[in-house]
Parts: sequence; structure tokens; C-alpha cells
Amino acid sequence: MKYILKSKLLFLTAIILALLTTGTAFSQTLQRSARGTITGITGSGITLKSADGSSLRVLFDAKTVFFLRAKADLASIKPGDALGVTSRPSGNGAMTAEAITIFPPGLLEHIRNGQFPMGNSGNTMTNAVVSRYALGVSGHTLKMKLNGGISDFQVPDGISVERLTVMHKTDLRANSIVSVRGRKNPDGSMTAGSVVMQAS
Repeated sequence: MKYILKSKLLFLTAIILALLTTGTAFSQTLQRSARGTITGITGSGITLKSADGSSLRVLFDAKTVFFLRAKADLASIKPGDALGVTSRPSGNGAMTAEAITIFPPGLLEHIRNGQFPMGNSGNTMTNAVVSRYALGVSGHTLKMKLNGGISDFQVPDGISVERLTVMHKTDLRANSIVSVRGRKNPDGSMTAGSVVMQAS
């Protein structure tokens, strides 16, 4: 269970980084990420309480983007969907998916596309479009268009599948868990580039 939770946190961090590494001036100043429970909401930001009990003031500006992260299932994946897949090498040289996020339409145009390592975890992050998803005698096989070719992923039953949808800041709710990435301000607060709220 701890390994699964760690993989999901690494995966979400990679998603947020991909959303914000688009070469903009704002992305070049990003210095901080945070995760916690919303304890206060105003028109200009939120207050988060982290697992260690500390509080953080998070401010919004005109560039802040908001997403809802909700559970989905393998059956909802279809050709043409844009996905983020975290995977690990299998013994036969193939890749085995460990977590999948379904992106909202058009988002893939604004994030880092392709395949890249996820820090020192040994996992790989792939942001690409589904070519084909099939269920065969050997299990689930996900095919994704990548760098002009096709990459195959084995998808075991029971892995985490989640869908990101765009939302408005007015959809934020107290006591919800959010992950935030943005720039640190001199007063200790942060200005968010992205806010991802976990559906209850």
C-alpha cells in the first residue's frame, strides 16, 4: 500500500510539473510544491494545513489553473484520449503501467509530451495519445502514439486510473485535499501556478 501511494504521489508531481514546464516566464520561477487540506477559502486564495500540522497561505493570480482529480476506470479509456502513464520496466523488456491519468481535451497541447524518467524512482512518465486499447488473452494492452511510433504498455487489473477535469476556483471546497505548485513569496506564502483538488 505504501508503494502504491508513493507511486501516485510521484505521478501527480510529474503531472503538475508537466503542466507548468512550458517555457513561460512563470514556470521559470516555480520553486515550491505543497499538499494539504483546505482549511480556509477567500476570493484570492486558500489556506492549507499539511500533514505535519503547519499552515500555508496559497494565493491565486490570473495564470493559476485548477483541476479536479477523480477516480476513473480502464473501460473509460478510448483511442484518441490523451493520457499520462507512469510505468516501470518489466522483465521481458516491456513497460508495465502503474498509474494512469486521463487528461481533459486539449491539455496535451500545453504540457510536456513524450517519455521521461521520474526522478530516481526508476519509473517512467509518458504523456501521449492513445492509439489503441485492447483486452486480449494475455491481459490489457495500451498502445500510445509516441515520437512518430507506437509504444506498448501492459496494464494490470487494479491499477490507479484517474481523470483530470478543468474546474474553476469557485469549485474549491473546504476540507478537500489539494496539491499545489507555484512560486514562493517573500512573506512565506506561495502563488499557485496549478491547484489539483482530489474529488471526495
